[in-house]
Amino acid sequence: SNSALGDHYLDVTLGKVRLDWGVGYGYRPLDIIKPYRQNPVGIVAEEGAGVASASLFDMTGEWTLLYSDLSWTSQDVNQFEKQNQQQGVGLRRYNLVGDHEYQWVAYYDDVRHGLLGASLVSVLNLAWEFHGSMVYQRQSLGYSQPNSLLEPVYLQEQGEAYQALVGLTWANETGHNVVLEYWFDSRAWSDSEWQSALENAESLSVNPMTTSLAGSYAQGYQHANLVQHNLMFHWSLDSEHGWLEDITPTFDVMLSPQDGGFIATQWLNYQAFDNGDSSLELELAARFLGGKSDSAYANLPDSHMILLNIKGRF
Repeated sequence: SNSALGDHYLDVTLGKVRLDWGVGYGYRPLDIIKPYRQNPVGIVAEEGAGVASASLFDMTGEWTLLYSDLSWTSQDVNQFEKQNQQQGVGLRRYNLVGDHEYQWVAYYDDVRHGLLGASLVSVLNLAWEFHGSMVYQRQSLGYSQPNSLLEPVYLQEQGEAYQALVGLTWANETGHNVVLEYWFDSRAWSDSEWQSALENAESLSVNPMTTSLAGSYAQGYQHANLVQHNLMFHWSLDSEHGWLEDITPTFDVMLSPQDGGFIATQWLNYQAFDNGDSSLELELAARFLGGKSDSAYANLPDSHMILLNIKGRF
């Protein structure tokens, strides 16, 4: 529901809602209520979180007071996701001043026990935009490697954690769009931890009696980011000229500079028709994972994926 209060506007929300506060293309640190998969190759149905919120809009922005509960879910979740199902309360401020967007969030829940986040989006000129965000949390959950080879990887509280992202976006009048980003996530395994995990998993997989212990090291792939340091390059073309008008090519490369791994993804989207009442869209998506043999990305179970997605509205 909503109502007007003089020069202000009040909006009250109760239900299952997807809150997109994050700033970024490859990763969005400020999606703190429920993180969503960024740029999947398939069609993914993301579920919202249970939210009760009140937002007050003024001349330059918005104040939001909210309560959220991630246990309001009907989708199956793994152990890591279940342990991260938080309930909490928070306050958010969004402000638009000229060509600059500011945002800050203070949030407390029963998993992170306190979180502070902020973001900035600044339009530099007609072609360039800068964006950045950061999050600090007092507590985090993550997988730890055991001191003994005869014990599995286990989930435990990891203490303080922080994430930060900076990026640049460039676009021109012919439809080219380029995004360059770097982000850091202290919750992910470090390069030395990944090297230890791969070595331990390899030695344990030789013996049939310890195969399950070797498999437990794959839990490191459950974290929001697989590696701590990440680089992203994105290019897309949305042209209105000739036969390119209905075709949108996109190409992404995500690099792990510490271990030399990469994930390359390409999409080719074709808008077959769209008359307002109905539409049909075809998308060919391909993702390739590789790099150095001892990199985290190169050791993922699937080295490549190719999908044909069909989206329609009738």
